[in-house]
Amino acid sequence: DDLVTGVQACALPISAERLQAMNLYAELAGQAPQRDDVRLQFGEFQLESGNAAGALDSASQVLARRPDDADALWLKARALDRTVHQGAGGGQRVEEVLQALEAVLAKSPSNIQAAGRAAYLYAEEARRPTRGDVVMEDLVRRCPSAAAHLARYEYRRDRKSTRLNSSHQIIS
Repeated sequence: DDLVTGVQACALPISAERLQAMNLYAELAGQAPQRDDVRLQFGEFQLESGNAAGALDSASQVLARRPDDADALWLKARALDRTVHQGAGGGQRVEEVLQALEAVLAKSPSNIQAAGRAAYLYAEEARRPTRGDVVMEDLVRRCPSAAAHLARYEYRRDRKSTRLNSSHQIIS
């Protein structure tokens, strides 16, 4: 009941259909806490509704059972990123996000969003632009798709300006 109430409270800007789906997943997650697929989908809904802490908790529950789960690692990285950049930031926390993104890339080397966000954080917030460049080059080497090449091009273009543009904002 508390879980459903919490979902309703943070989901006001979401459509009625999405809210209904979130409530269903909240109920299912409470009834079957070992169902990782349900827990991860509920975490996605939590992140979408702005509840990064709840999404992080959902990801952590799955990772406690399956530490190498690619979807849980990706949810964790995005939830940490959102948490850090919505107020509880700081250099050490950025490093925590970078570690999470590196774990995603180790498991899913062609994750273009994770590579782009990691490169941005390395270049702009961690003050290690060379590492950001390496992340993008590794992406293109491991995933020689048009999308990866475009991501690298945008990264390089944006690196020429004083700050990277908004296309590298917090991922969700």
